[in-house]
Amino acid sequence: MLEVNDLNTFYGHVRAIRDVSISVHPGEIVAILGANGAGKSTLLNTIAGMIPPAAGRIALDGLDVTFRRSHELVQRGLILVPERRQLFWPLTVEENLRLGAYRCRTGTRQLGKNLERIYSLFPRLAERRKQGAGTLSGGEQQMVAIGRGLMSQPRLFLLDEPSLGLAPLVRAEIFRALRQLNGEHGLTLLLVEQDTKLALSIANRGYVMQTGQIVLQGQAQSLLANAEVHDIYLGKGPRTDAISITQ
Repeated sequence: MLEVNDLNTFYGHVRAIRDVSISVHPGEIVAILGANGAGKSTLLNTIAGMIPPAAGRIALDGLDVTFRRSHELVQRGLILVPERRQLFWPLTVEENLRLGAYRCRTGTRQLGKNLERIYSLFPRLAERRKQGAGTLSGGEQQMVAIGRGLMSQPRLFLLDEPSLGLAPLVRAEIFRALRQLNGEHGLTLLLVEQDTKLALSIANRGYVMQTGQIVLQGQAQSLLANAEVHDIYLGKGPRTDAISITQ
């Protein structure tokens, strides 16, 4: 579905991404892991058309989309849920969700079905549908951000640090929903996440980044068991030993 080859991205004169190659196959959950400043978010934003690459190739379903802008990629089903949610705070939960379908040719009936699907996935949002987004907790805001992305009917869903700043139980709830979207609906996910245990608990495969490069890759369980991943590249990170995301 997604093929990234020898990607390079600069911030001014600084090369933030260096010769990165990754792939994501249909129906997979792939995690991008690494410490702060490793280049994870830059990689995701480059793939999503938010930052132009300096070199390399990005292909979606075999089509070269390297220099396509973000709104063009949305039309092709590639949707990014950005870091720190970026909601419209004065608007209600439902108004924020509806904005996610802005560029999609969705009829009223389908729009209603999409909303109900999101309210089923996150029942708390149904209770707060008329509440201002700025009055929600951090976890509820993250649910709205994910729901808004789902309103665009993605085929490839990119998520940037969905657990950032959330309490352990809320993180677990978010990740249960992501696993449900993948398992029951076949949604393909590319996930940037610092909480390595949580990310690898739902991922099929993972890539580890350090200073803008891929330094390790492999099956999720193999990376989870790799002491080098934790001690050298990722640090100890937040504890998730007591968090269960089983259904």
